[in-house]
Amino acid sequence: MTPAFSITSHSGVAMPPMLYGTAWKKEQTAHCVKEAIIAGFRGIDTACQPKHYNEAGVGEALSEFFAKGGLKREELFLQTKFTPIGGQDPYNIPYDPEADLATQVEQSLQRSLQNLRTDYIDSLVLHSPIFPYKELQIVWKTMQS
Repeated sequence: MTPAFSITSHSGVAMPPMLYGTAWKKEQTAHCVKEAIIAGFRGIDTACQPKHYNEAGVGEALSEFFAKGGLKREELFLQTKFTPIGGQDPYNIPYDPEADLATQVEQSLQRSLQNLRTDYIDSLVLHSPIFPYKELQIVWKTMQS
């Protein structure tokens, strides 16, 4: 689906020119996302990082819109992020911190799908830099798959 007003990425993906960011909304996330959709936003940005995001709150708002039939999943661009361990709350990491890096990325994506109550993500972003370069390559390759 191509939104009426969109930009096209280098790889040919149509996306809204502006996304609604959900960081720091905490318990107000669901309400804020509903208001953003009502205001016309068709792109939502979140992250699998409980330290600064309430991704499940985004899913709550979206499922309400989808259930009412006022919005279809394909009419919305969902972007989430993989946040490496260094950017996570050490007491609330949404994936196994002892797992290898590729598994962490996969577990993070699965948690995002669960939180957002959807079966696909339109854009998966690396939330923080990763060093050394060898580890960045692992994350990149896993995200591409």
